[in-house]
Amino acid sequence: MTIKNLLMMLFAILMVAAACEKEVAEIPKEETKPTGRFQLEMTDSPVDHPEVEAVFITIADVKLDGESIEGFEKTTFDISAYQQGDVKVLFDGSLAVANYSDLEIVLDHAKDDQGNSPGSYVLEKDGETYGLSELAESTIKFERTITIDSIETSNILVDFDLRKTIKEGDEDRKYEFTAGSSFESGFRIVDKKDSGKIIGQINDPLSNSEVTVAYIYKKGTFNSEIETSAQDGILFANAYSSAKVDDEGNFELHYLETGKYELYFGSFDVEEDGGLSLEGRLTMDALNLTDIDIQANSTLNIALTVTGILNL
Repeated sequence: MTIKNLLMMLFAILMVAAACEKEVAEIPKEETKPTGRFQLEMTDSPVDHPEVEAVFITIADVKLDGESIEGFEKTTFDISAYQQGDVKVLFDGSLAVANYSDLEIVLDHAKDDQGNSPGSYVLEKDGETYGLSELAESTIKFERTITIDSIETSNILVDFDLRKTIKEGDEDRKYEFTAGSSFESGFRIVDKKDSGKIIGQINDPLSNSEVTVAYIYKKGTFNSEIETSAQDGILFANAYSSAKVDDEGNFELHYLETGKYELYFGSFDVEEDGGLSLEGRLTMDALNLTDIDIQANSTLNIALTVTGILNL
């Protein structure tokens, strides 16, 4: 090969390489969509029945604006284990930055996360298990704006109130889910950064209550006649949240949205079958229990003494 031919070959190779480089350079780069961190958690307000040891539920899917959250895996867990501010983390990951208009929690009452039946059931303290009705609503939808941005973590909590969602059943089923509005009222959604809590202590020298329960209401929503009459088998059915007072008189109410509240206390006796019988409402030595102000990221500490009982 002559020098002339060799130079012509090298020139051709360089021209082809330059063309390929130009073609590659002209391929547009795929735009990276901004993402933000999203945390979804669940907690429980306690079930009233003393015989109940645990309540297992199965969450099959979580959706934002009708689309399943990528990375969420079907999970079965004891929701009653998450009380007094404890939470079950359902999802913690990155999602596209956006303003989402609704959140859906999809339950599977038939199958758990291992494919076994049932998906929702009650475990009693004697070890017996009782399946919950598969006919109950399976999707809980919250129509609320959820903002995910690239700067601040969006931390959303769902309160699953077993006291409102489970009741004693008929001859065929010992426990069952409530229905319709009663079941739906057993769920609430809270932006954790906009919530506060109450830590309380009660001195009770008078009532001899076997069980005392604290009920908190949004201000102006409490009606004594309605709340102390069972609605679908549920007392204090419209309470925003509730907490059982322990043997030392302590109680905690967590994840309360910023706003005004009223606080009431129910006195119960334990029946032979383990159920609770409402004896009355306790009165306290406090003047402001119907005008409680909850601020974001705050803790309200209150100490109370029982002054009497309003019999029903």
